[in-house]
Parts: sequence; C-alpha cells; structure tokens
Amino acid sequence: MNIGNVINLGTVDSNKFNGLSYIFLYIIISPIMIIFGLLYLYFLVGPSIFIGLAFMILTISINICIVKKRVKYNKEFLKISGV
Repeated sequence: MNIGNVINLGTVDSNKFNGLSYIFLYIIISPIMIIFGLLYLYFLVGPSIFIGLAFMILTISINICIVKKRVKYNKEFLKISGV
C-alpha cells in the first residue's frame, strides 16, 4: 500500500463522515419542523388538516406495502433468472 492509497482512503472516510453529520442534523431537525409545520397549518386552515394528515399516512402505508411486495417479487425474479 502506497501513500496515494492511504490518502485516498482517508479522503473517502472523511467525506462519508461529513455526509453522516448532515444526516444526523436532519434526523434531529425534521420532527421539529414537522411539528411546527402542522401547528402553522392548524392555525391557518383549522381542524380539517387532520383529514389531510390521515390521507397522507394512509397513502404512505399503502406505498410501503407495495414496495415490500415489489422487492419480494424482484428477489424471486432474480433468483429464477440466475442474475
């Protein structure tokens, strides 16, 4: 292993660590932003936002179910096709 490889590995690791810090920031800030956004909409629109929120939760859960089935079928297809 030469100096170039060591520098390259250090650069890649530091870039991954830098990206990880942004992800942790969004994990902390996102719930706070969602709460304030919902409060703002509640004061702006009223209690009818709960219908929209319920619809969003329903569509997200349906999307999750569809994606899980698609991943399952894709794994089976790849196993059958030998790829």
